[in-house]
Amino acid sequence: MFENDELVGEVRAVMRQRLQRLGAGAYACLSTAEGQLAVTTLDDQDKGARYSALSSALLGLCETFCKEAIGESSGEACFSSGKGHAVLMRIELNGQLYQLCVVSSTGNNMASVLRETRDMGSSVKRHIESGSTNTMPD
Repeated sequence: MFENDELVGEVRAVMRQRLQRLGAGAYACLSTAEGQLAVTTLDDQDKGARYSALSSALLGLCETFCKEAIGESSGEACFSSGKGHAVLMRIELNGQLYQLCVVSSTGNNMASVLRETRDMGSSVKRHIESGSTNTMPD
């Protein structure tokens, strides 16, 4: 789906628009469920590819843990440290599973990062599934 450079650019613009609410230093990666980078807001594509692979493995472990410990798989995982927050979220785009990873500094609280990740996922999904180009959803 993301072989088209125009689509990659449009989705990156949607992601960057959502990230503005989280401030400087925030970034996002959209990857296949297998961890292949599709779109990142990072300038360093190698970092984006590495983060995509790591977050794919991590989200898979979190889903398995939730299924075994809680009895239901979760499509989201939240992490926090002294330097920032990260939210991983599974999304379906045109029938294929992807994952979205959003990272922010501690200038935001975890609830804000989670909300923006969910909103970004919805915005990306609407943009892709609308089939339109050059349209920026809210």
